Amino acid sequence: MTMDAEGTAAAAVELAKSLVGGEVIALVGDLGSGKTTFTTALGKALGVVERMTSPTFVLMHTHPLEGGTLRMFVHADAWRTDAAGLRGVGLDEFIGAPGIVVVIEWADRVPELLPPNTIKVTLHNLGGDRRDIRIERA
Repeated sequence: MTMDAEGTAAAAVELAKSLVGGEVIALVGDLGSGKTTFTTALGKALGVVERMTSPTFVLMHTHPLEGGTLRMFVHADAWRTDAAGLRGVGLDEFIGAPGIVVVIEWADRVPELLPPNTIKVTLHNLGGDRRDIRIERA
């Protein structure tokens, strides 16, 4: 359990330490559960230097990474679309690709896009800034 936004970010930073590229991270949780906070912290921990925003209306953002074995961080959002919409913006090209980490917010809406080795992160708002965060690896 985390007590504040910094705790949610710390959980993301801890996950980032284990990523090598090719991973898909499925974020699941209600509105306000901390999905974007988690994703932003994860991206920053992996080396995203530009400002990150939720891709709710554009469906997907790509962020180049410099140095190391990781070369790109992809942030997709299924809130306003379905699997066909995410495929339409090219998400399939990044799923499982070496050197690329893909995060999909509202991933429970597009289970057909998730490979068997998807890392599932479930966030529950416990009131205020407190969150229950569960990270499950396949």
